[in-house]
Formats: sequence, structure tokens, C-alpha cells
Amino acid sequence: MRRSPTTVLFALIFLMAHRADALERMLENGTTRGLTPAEVAELGDPFFKLVLQSHSEVAKLSEVVELIQPDRAQRRIFVVDEEIVDPRPQQGGANATRRTVLGFEGSNSGRTLKPNIMLSATMSSKGFPQTPGLIEAWGWDDQLGRYDYYSREATDSPPGPARWFFHGSSADVGSPESRGRCLGCHINGAPLMKELFLPWNHWHSLSSPASYLVDSWPAKTDLQGPLRGAEILETDFILPSIRRFNQARLKKATQPELERVTNGRELLAPLFTTTEYNVLSSRQASGMHPLDDDASGKPSESVKIPNSFFLNADLIGGRGDLTGLGIVEANNFRTLPALTVTPDEYARLVSDSKQRIANVEGADANFAWFGPEASFIDNDMVDLMMRRGVLSKGFVAAVLAVDLETPILSADREKLLQFVPQLFVYQPLAPGAAPPSTGHESADLTKQVVAALRAANPPSGSPEAMFLERLESPDPVGALRADVKNYQTRLRDSVGTDDPEARKKELERLHDLLLARRQAVTDHRTLGLLNENRELLFPLKPSG
Repeated sequence: MRRSPTTVLFALIFLMAHRADALERMLENGTTRGLTPAEVAELGDPFFKLVLQSHSEVAKLSEVVELIQPDRAQRRIFVVDEEIVDPRPQQGGANATRRTVLGFEGSNSGRTLKPNIMLSATMSSKGFPQTPGLIEAWGWDDQLGRYDYYSREATDSPPGPARWFFHGSSADVGSPESRGRCLGCHINGAPLMKELFLPWNHWHSLSSPASYLVDSWPAKTDLQGPLRGAEILETDFILPSIRRFNQARLKKATQPELERVTNGRELLAPLFTTTEYNVLSSRQASGMHPLDDDASGKPSESVKIPNSFFLNADLIGGRGDLTGLGIVEANNFRTLPALTVTPDEYARLVSDSKQRIANVEGADANFAWFGPEASFIDNDMVDLMMRRGVLSKGFVAAVLAVDLETPILSADREKLLQFVPQLFVYQPLAPGAAPPSTGHESADLTKQVVAALRAANPPSGSPEAMFLERLESPDPVGALRADVKNYQTRLRDSVGTDDPEARKKELERLHDLLLARRQAVTDHRTLGLLNENRELLFPLKPSG
């Protein structure tokens, strides 16, 4: 969708009037180029409209937030940092710093602010800098269905004062200019919150309040608005933003009036591949974080391993945010007595593995069993396609049955994507209708994939052969439910054994798997960009 010619003309006038401080596009290698009038004309998100269109000279965070929402009470400040458990206002002789995320309630100039604008900036223990510093921002353009990304910073190429840059939009994902800093981390183009759900390891939150931020730090008078917990950021800002983004993606990738998909492999990729990851942990504190002066050396209570460690529980079992396949047994792993790890067992796992965090051996994250899981953005996209009729429950169950016990980065599932057709038709579901659990075999998608698999003649026992078998079965959802139950039975028998040595080895196997997944996402050429602090995000084994 393009703006009107009149809008383009006004954009050209704007550029001419502000040429000395014009918005530029920052490229992957740090060089910049000017924006064309047509590119400026497309910028319709509220951040651009409220701040950059008429005030591209603003430099301080306080000036920016004033332009967005003058009412301080309607600003929301969230704090995340890998060192958030450390309350000291000075570290190593310097003021401690924390990363902040700023959201806004209310409206301005007829534009709804939540969840359409968010900022990110660094705060020190003395408060936000009074001199211009790095500010990152995104705004949602509802007309074009995309997120636009900006920053204010200085560059070395060419050297010069700090100024505002445009980093592209979510529509640029996959283009040659999309691999810069913003879209390098926002892999799908949507807002990102790795620790999306309880207990939010590195966020100020109800499960781990960083009370020093308002109790003892000098910054308490300079928070730019009320300090809120990660639980508010999750429910009020990030989840709605991701859902809206996925709805826009689905709309662009389908032709509902013709009941067909035109780019099947790209659209269905979240079902087969790991495009992003989230991070989850047990709800029990580890007691072994190296920056926590009150750490006891082991958890104060037994550790319950998250369901999502064992399989893609949110998509298979469903949760409040997702309909899923409704296989409720997938949500029962953490409550199995056999899989409950005692404090002494957990402390021994951490110590024996020699894992390191903050360069301290035998240390752990704030909450126990901290590791990567299938992302909400991927699961929500699959869930949305089921609710719209693009995917059947049977097809989703057949895919997830392949390499069930590897919820992320499954090479077996990823190679199945090649059998998905680019073009297929589907039967849309009425809004609010529940996805049917039967009839998957009659869908055009299933028929085309079955034909492609048969033509490939996969060897018995291969992922392709299993996929074909499940697609041709009358009840893939029921078969997957049986797989989940059998998986739980095997774990009860192997981990819940009365043989102490056998139990110890099984727990070590599970913990080694957790370590391997942490390392895999850290080293991944794309997903590794999500780890901004290699030394402090994941506890890892020493290299070599």
C-alpha cells in the first residue's frame, strides 16, 4: 500500500526544509544513505508522526517521551538487565547501568499509543543521561501492517554527531538491507521479549522485584514514569503486538477471497523451523547466581522442570494465549513427582557440569533450569493458521510428532518443509469457530504433501516416512496424544527409578541436554544475535 501523491509532495518539502538533519537509513555495515521522498512518504507510524516528522532535532530521552506522552502518569517504565539481581549503584568504581523499555498509555494527536510505540534506552544509577545517548524506538504502522525501527546514535562512518536513523521495517525482512542491528535481532520483524513468561529471569517483575531501583538508587527520581513489572509488559504490550503482527503476516500471505495460500513454505515455516526462541525456567530460584549476595548455594525448594523443556507444550497442550491441539497431557510434565529435582540434586548438577556464568564456575541463572524454548511468535502463528482454517489440527500434529522430544532446532522437522507446496487452497473457518479435530486428510495441503512424500519414496524409519505415516493415519492428534503419554511413562521409569545411581545419570542426561540447547542457540548464526550478553545470559560449559 502506498501513500497518496499529495503525501509524497509534503514529504519532499519536509526533506528539503530539514536537509541538514534529515532522517537517514542505516545499512548493515554501518554506512548510511538518504531516504527517498517515497520512502519518507511511507512512514506513517506514530513514532515518526509524533517525533521525527517535525522534531528530528530532539536528542534527549526526556524530550522524546515528552513529545510522545506529556502525561508522566501514562508512561510505563520496564527494566531488564543481566545484572539486575545486583543492587549496588556503583560497580568497579563506575555507576551501574540498566536497560529500560518505555511504553505509553493513552493517546496523542488522535493516535493511540499502546502498544504502538516503544523505546529502549540505558539508565545509570544516577538516572537517564542528560546528554544525548543511544535511543532505540519502534512504531506500528497500522495502515501498512508493519513495524518501523529507528535509533538515535553517533556513527563512525562518516564521523559526526548523534542523529536519528531509520533501520527499516518488518516488511524489509529478507531483503539485502535487513540484516542490520534492529532487524538482525528482530528476526521476524516483530517486537522481541525473550523472557516473555513467568518468572522473567532478568526483569524487574512480581516474581523477582528489583526494589532497589526505587528504594535506594539515586535514579528513583528520574524514571520518566511509573516503574512496572515484566508481567505488565508481557500482557499489555508484547503479546498484543506479536498477535497483531502475525495477523498482518497471514493477511498478506493469503487470498481469503480465493481461499488460497500463495507462499506456503514461508508462511508455514514457524511450524517446521525455529525462527526465534523464548527463554523459560523453573519458578524456583537457583540460589546460585554469582551477583546475588544473598545466594544460599542451592535452591530453597525442589525444582520443577518446565513443560516446554520436554516438548512444545504450549502448542501441543495449549495455554491461555493459545488454543493448541488440546493434548492436555503435554502440560503435566512439571508436576510429575519423578521429574522433581531436589535442591541437593540440582546443586550437584550445576557443580558437576562446571557450567559458568559471569565467569564463575558452578554458578547458575537467577531461576533454575533456565533455557531456550519454542517461541510464542512461532506458536501463535501456527495457532492462528489453525483457527483460520489454513492448517488442520491433524497436519500440525503430524509435523510435531516428528522429533517430538526436540522442541527447538529440530533438523528432522526442518527438512520436511521442502514438501510443502507454495500454492494450496483451504477452507476458511468462521470467526470464533473451533478448529476441527478430524477431516485433515481431505485438505488440499495434506493431499499435496502426501503426494510429494510418496514420490520421494522415503526409507522406512526416516522422518519423511514417519511424517507420511501420520498424515495418512485417520487420527494424527490421537496418535500424538499416545506419543506424549508414552514419553511420560518412559521418563517416570527412567528418572523415577529406585536406583540412585541410575536416577543420577538420567538427571545428568537431561541437564546436559539443557546445556546443549543453550549452546546451540548461542552459537546459531541467526538466533545467536538474540543473546546480547554471552557471558551473562546462559550458564554454559567452558569452551574447549
